[in-house]
Amino acid sequence: MDNVDTKQKEEKRREDRKLTRTFLDDLESPDLSQSFKRDLADVYNFYLDRESRDKLEEMNPFEQWIHVSFWIIREMFFRMTPVRRLMLVVGLFLALTAFYGPVGQSFVALLVILTVLILELKDKLLAQSELATGRAVQLALMPDSAPVVDGWDVWIYSRPANEVGGDLVDHMVVGPGRFSVSLGDVAGKGLGAAMYMAKLQATIRALAPTTDSLIDLAGHINSIFRRDGVPSRFASLIYLELAEGTNEVSILNAGHLPALHLSRDGIEAYPHGSPAIGLMDEASFSAVETTMASGDVLVLYSDGITEARDTESEFFGDRRLEKLLKRGSGKPAGELGRDIIEAVDRFVQDAPQYDDVSLVIIRKS
Repeated sequence: MDNVDTKQKEEKRREDRKLTRTFLDDLESPDLSQSFKRDLADVYNFYLDRESRDKLEEMNPFEQWIHVSFWIIREMFFRMTPVRRLMLVVGLFLALTAFYGPVGQSFVALLVILTVLILELKDKLLAQSELATGRAVQLALMPDSAPVVDGWDVWIYSRPANEVGGDLVDHMVVGPGRFSVSLGDVAGKGLGAAMYMAKLQATIRALAPTTDSLIDLAGHINSIFRRDGVPSRFASLIYLELAEGTNEVSILNAGHLPALHLSRDGIEAYPHGSPAIGLMDEASFSAVETTMASGDVLVLYSDGITEARDTESEFFGDRRLEKLLKRGSGKPAGELGRDIIEAVDRFVQDAPQYDDVSLVIIRKS
């Protein structure tokens, strides 16, 4: 019996040491200050809408502090379930009146508030688990490598801002010696955008091999999404096709950022000539045919590149991207792509990633 008690006490001491060591490690973390700032920024962006932020700009710092605190507490309170709201009110009342109440009231107040915190944390952990499952499915749907096409050097990249993303980066064989590359951006974020993206990817994969015309392909996809889609949800899309042993590229741009063609003459942008997928019923689509000489580069990207923001909320911008492209015109597709991603990350530094980052580099060999 003594041995059992001794063993239990030893295990308890080890557990206490783990808790102490974890707490001390947290205090010594070099990222503690930046992590705290990121958490505050996340809370601010989550609870305050655009209208509230605009009102804050008209206030002095003290008024801003008062209003931000009140708005965040109010939004947090109304987002709770009724039971948890009542528990929080009871806990706060007991805590504020504990000095005049019976012995043990402070402990009861702490216990009630801690229970509310535990319940909220449980919801968060459950949501994170579900999102992690969704992310695993999404990654399984994404290609794990770039296509290998004779005469072309292709590099693809995508990084979601959250657990799951709304950007689409995909490629497939659409016929003998014919390959397609897609880059899309679904309006919105989170699980809804990810599900919409998965549907868009599946629809493209189902229709592209059986459709010779890019215009017809876009029309079919748009009809499906207008029929089955969610109101106010749409997606911009660049879809292109290229073939082995040729220098021709067909580009369809449905409401996306322009594809950039880097050649000896400079950079030419192919702007979108069509509305986004799922935006309107009677949409008219158009495609561009272009010729790429040896060494020419075609760049497709999402707004997570140009609209990446640093700690001062300055955008990375089109000009920085174009400078990088001009400096790296002679590099292989993968090296140029990695240079761009690294440049964006250096620019952003410790600022949060607001949007998915996706990039496709296609270089004619």
